[in-house]
Amino acid sequence: MLTYRSHLDPFYVKEEFAPSDRTAIARRQQLTHDLIAPHFRLVQFLSSHFNATRLCSPYLERIFFRFARTTLSAIKQSPGQPLAREVHFQIVLLALRILANSTGADDEARWTLKDQILSTGLKWFAQHPRSDTRSSTREE
Repeated sequence: MLTYRSHLDPFYVKEEFAPSDRTAIARRQQLTHDLIAPHFRLVQFLSSHFNATRLCSPYLERIFFRFARTTLSAIKQSPGQPLAREVHFQIVLLALRILANSTGADDEARWTLKDQILSTGLKWFAQHPRSDTRSSTREE
């Protein structure tokens, strides 16, 4: 039996609203962006190098294939930060391009990568949208 106790009825809960601190929100967003930006640059770098080297060597193809598998499995366990959505999307796109252009991989490895791509892509729908409440109370 499922119970929905996490969402209380707003008619029976006391609500208090305070003005938001825009400078604190902007500072938290900037800190999060500073953490995500290097990862985004790395994905862009690998994506451009994949396009340049995808026909060179079967060993490079295996390296990119392994990168996609490892990264997608790590993303499935990462927390759902809304500002990281673009990075996750670019990683899924890169994995799809790697899958579409892989010629040396066997069928089992291709099906495993397809499953990981779908699981990672649908991860965003597994959790409800939320913001990080721990960082909103911390002043830096």
